[in-house]
Amino acid sequence: MPATRTVSAIDRFSVPHDNEWFVGGLFRSPVEADGVTDDRVRAVYDHLAATGERPVERTASRWLGEAEAVARDVAEGDLDPAVRRRRLETIAELLDNVAGTGDEIADDHIAAARVHLEELRSES
Repeated sequence: MPATRTVSAIDRFSVPHDNEWFVGGLFRSPVEADGVTDDRVRAVYDHLAATGERPVERTASRWLGEAEAVARDVAEGDLDPAVRRRRLETIAELLDNVAGTGDEIADDHIAAARVHLEELRSES
């Protein structure tokens, strides 16, 4: 019988695939992985937008909707770097209000968005 292991949210969204790595919401080779800040910002938005398609608890839905709106603004806007950093912090603060959604897939998307946010924070 083959061994099984639990797949975390991070594993699910960052597993190597044929010499490529899932970085910033896109598969990239390690050479291409430099300078993916815009891809990570887009990935934060994409993960939060995906929660809107899930059956999440009502209070969590309100926080996620607001975080998604701010993430869309960051992903699609041409923002000053200082404004961009503040808005990324706002997204993180909004997500801090979401302990869980009642939906495992939505929770995985939130976990993945948080990973990208932390990477973006460490870059600035």
